[in-house]
Amino acid sequence: METKEGVFISHITEEKTAANLLKELLRATFGPTLKIFVSSDYESIGSGEDWFNTICDALRVARVVLVLLSEVSVERRWINFEAGIGVGAQGLVIPLVFRGLAKGNIGMPLAPLHARSLSDPEDVRAMINDVGKVCGFGVRSVDSSAFVSELRNLEKGLPSHQVLLEPFLPKNPGGSSYSLQFRLSNTGSRDVELNMIEVSVPRRYMDPSWTQGADPNLIEAIIENIDGEPYQIQRFKVYDGPTNPNFGTPQRMPRFLSPGMPPQELKPPYSFALRGNLKEADGVNIPILYAVYAKNMQPEKGETTYRKLVMNTFPRALGRS
Repeated sequence: METKEGVFISHITEEKTAANLLKELLRATFGPTLKIFVSSDYESIGSGEDWFNTICDALRVARVVLVLLSEVSVERRWINFEAGIGVGAQGLVIPLVFRGLAKGNIGMPLAPLHARSLSDPEDVRAMINDVGKVCGFGVRSVDSSAFVSELRNLEKGLPSHQVLLEPFLPKNPGGSSYSLQFRLSNTGSRDVELNMIEVSVPRRYMDPSWTQGADPNLIEAIIENIDGEPYQIQRFKVYDGPTNPNFGTPQRMPRFLSPGMPPQELKPPYSFALRGNLKEADGVNIPILYAVYAKNMQPEKGETTYRKLVMNTFPRALGRS
């Protein structure tokens, strides 16, 4: 039977600097005799070694597996693979959330494990105590607040995948309705590969004459109640082929968004006709919901209301009765 020892820090390549900062914290706390495996530290895997078997062996013998989870890494297959080996080998597997990921958003299969937040000094201190207890090391004095602060500064320079889906009304409304449109921006530091956009608009906002034409961009169009309110829900996908000629020449939802690209305005079929004569008494504060889905990212979700859209664009257009 293999002797279990030390700590394994599971992370994705883009977040290796955070993994090495955590290693430094453990080393400062427990001293040089605690074995710490970090695949990206140029020490844990020697030149010419079979990296896959070396990682699997290290996971099997680790007493503690610390899993770094962010909105970027939480759905990566490799992270769940490493955590699964740790659980199967009966090590203590501790999910560690950072970069804005909430404990409640970890999801399966790691959700049942008691997670700690690296943004909370008390959680960091509790994690240190757990490591010391399981590995048989006394805990030296540790400044967890300084670690949290240093990690927060480090996070600013980490590669990030972020996309912003922003609703707007054009400045030149036509006829008796408003055209609800969207623009896409890459607000991160890495290319983003888009998959789908989902928009849910309260039916009370919709112009009665509006109909959604058939188009290959449209995955589905349904009417569904959300909290008792009827919504028009549309899901659109990236599509590179020809569109319905009735839409003229629409702005495609691009497959890739690169940092620094100007915002991409999406026109028909990614638009909705809203009634132009709604008043405050018509219930104009019910949320319009929207989300963009991209590869290796958590959905970026947002909401607005008819009132916000109209008041931000045409301040005098919304009456009270």
